[in-house]
Amino acid sequence: MGYIRQQANHEIIFPLRVKPENDPREKWSYRNWRDIYRGNATAFARPREGGRLHAGRDLYTNEYEPVIAICNGIILEKVPFYDHTNQVSVLHDTKDGRKFIVRYGELDPQSIIVRAGKEIKQGQKLGNTGKLINDDGQPTVILDHKIVYMLHFELYTGRIAYNLSPL
Repeated sequence: MGYIRQQANHEIIFPLRVKPENDPREKWSYRNWRDIYRGNATAFARPREGGRLHAGRDLYTNEYEPVIAICNGIILEKVPFYDHTNQVSVLHDTKDGRKFIVRYGELDPQSIIVRAGKEIKQGQKLGNTGKLINDDGQPTVILDHKIVYMLHFELYTGRIAYNLSPL
């Protein structure tokens, strides 16, 4: 019971209500999103095509898991993202004065229930995890014969946090 009471007081929470399927000891743990050595495609700063680095963490889920706001904030934008998914950018603001932007990417476009300019509360649903689909309509991430749904999670602080333009 003490654990539950402690969690209730946190200003910042995890963006999913379930454990990611690429968490340690889960079915796709070999694609561990926590990998600090950039050893797999889900890890932050993993090299990508064209010399760019992966800007976030990919949290793999089962079909259409709810994605929730990690703390209170205001919706900045909802725009197309990658391989027929969308992203929602939120300016989060904590009670102790911290401000940062989170880009919740690779969401299922039809599931997004928030709009730019609207305030949100911690734990409020933004949409559902999505699946990447190529231009031929085929899923692009399949592991162990299953289509992977995911949340691409990016967090920006400091001066860059308030600039949504590409670098």
